[in-house]
Amino acid sequence: MATKNISFEYLKEHLTNPIIQQDKFLITNEIPNIDIEKAFRLEFPYIMYCKKGKISFCHNNINFTLKDKMIFSSMPNSVIENILLSPHCEIYFLCFTESFMSMMLPPGEEIYSAIQNIKKEPILNLTDELNINMDYFTKLIINSSNLHDDYFRNKIITNLINALMLCILMKKFENNYTENIEEPIGNQGVVNGILKRFCELLAKDSGKHRTVNYYAEKMCISPKYLSRIVKKLTHKKTIDVINKHAIEKIEFYLLHTSKSAKEISDELGFSSPSFFGKFVKQHLGYNPNEYREKKL
Repeated sequence: MATKNISFEYLKEHLTNPIIQQDKFLITNEIPNIDIEKAFRLEFPYIMYCKKGKISFCHNNINFTLKDKMIFSSMPNSVIENILLSPHCEIYFLCFTESFMSMMLPPGEEIYSAIQNIKKEPILNLTDELNINMDYFTKLIINSSNLHDDYFRNKIITNLINALMLCILMKKFENNYTENIEEPIGNQGVVNGILKRFCELLAKDSGKHRTVNYYAEKMCISPKYLSRIVKKLTHKKTIDVINKHAIEKIEFYLLHTSKSAKEISDELGFSSPSFFGKFVKQHLGYNPNEYREKKL
């Protein structure tokens, strides 16, 4: 599938009713008037805030789901596809040019560290304190757009956006700092029990659940803690273990059933046959039909 490049200017032209739109930034709660089932490269940085509902999408070949009170931050030139919105989803996009981002963010080790954390983990689960701030920022920015004086309106909105960006980067810097501190993972018996339970859950799964969050929630522990245990005891990334299990299930379906690629995709909960095909090719080197023909 060809990837369409979306510039900041192109985005502005294809929004029907943005909340705020200026030369270097905009805020909208609408999906641009483009084919969201196709892959497109966003040439600008953006922040996505899910206030209510759920949005699922593939970002740089990784599946993400954003739920109530979650933020997704992205650097320029990211590829996004397979967008799915839940009914009554309320979501806000803050998009801006690279020059605006550079102007807003002072150089420094803390900012660099925070940006590296965003590249590694773009989702931010908000604390109750930051939840209030996010809703407050959104409301303030929207209300400020109604001010009559152009100079003060632009200054107020720019500074509010700057404060919001710094709040997000502050949390990301704290997360990066925390991740770099080596902490004991607990009693060896407990740790072994968690790994055993994870393996049991994985073995029972059909390959439909392919996120660390799913298994962590089942075990009432954090995704980070589960990942540390799996890495410590198996020397493998948790997501790699999960994907290997899913691929084994897919291989069984392809080689031992007559189900079509679309039927397998639907049964295993992939967002689309296209994404299913990419997942299979990434791990097996062939698309589903090619792999089936080669092995049978």
